[in-house]
Amino acid sequence: MDYYSNHRQDLIKFVPPSTKKLLDVGCGPGHTGRLCKQQGIEVYGVEIDSEAAAMAAEVLDGVICADLEVQELPWAEFDCILCGDVLEHMKDPWTMLNRMKTMLSPSGVIVASIPNVAHISVIRKLLTDTFAYEECGILDRTHLRFFTRSTILSLFSDSGYQAKIVGTNASCGAKHKLLKWLSFGRLGHCSVVQYLIIATPRKNEDE
Repeated sequence: MDYYSNHRQDLIKFVPPSTKKLLDVGCGPGHTGRLCKQQGIEVYGVEIDSEAAAMAAEVLDGVICADLEVQELPWAEFDCILCGDVLEHMKDPWTMLNRMKTMLSPSGVIVASIPNVAHISVIRKLLTDTFAYEECGILDRTHLRFFTRSTILSLFSDSGYQAKIVGTNASCGAKHKLLKWLSFGRLGHCSVVQYLIIATPRKNEDE
């Protein structure tokens, strides 16, 4: 359960103030949803882990234990859908994002975080021929898809969204500061662990 221990304050701050109804995809035991409920938001969750889903059901307005890629939800018209580090676990996040458009209210948004495979720790592993999956983090063994900043934006664009990077979670130690300085900022993206994104469905697919 340690995997689900985080309260995603970094994502919550991008939830629109007008949000009345929110879906937390991969809600875990409901820690993040609980914080959203404290802001007066009606919060629903979907979670594939049965133990975590049972815990979330005690604090959220509704929870389904399911794989969202294969099961429809009984709810819709969400003002915000949270996707905190879940899209990279999906077999087909493009199709899932297309489906999510039908779950959003007319002014609804997706707030997401996605790991950056261009982080220097991954590059170092590739250069030393030691690439290996891990229990958690960027190379989590349950990750099926890997993204960089540009391919994150392409993921949303190809799925019919207008998306923008609104923040990052980054490594900030001395080595990372030195890397950024020596590269005149050109390799700053190699210190980014996660990108934070806000996406809205395009009104006209021809745009």
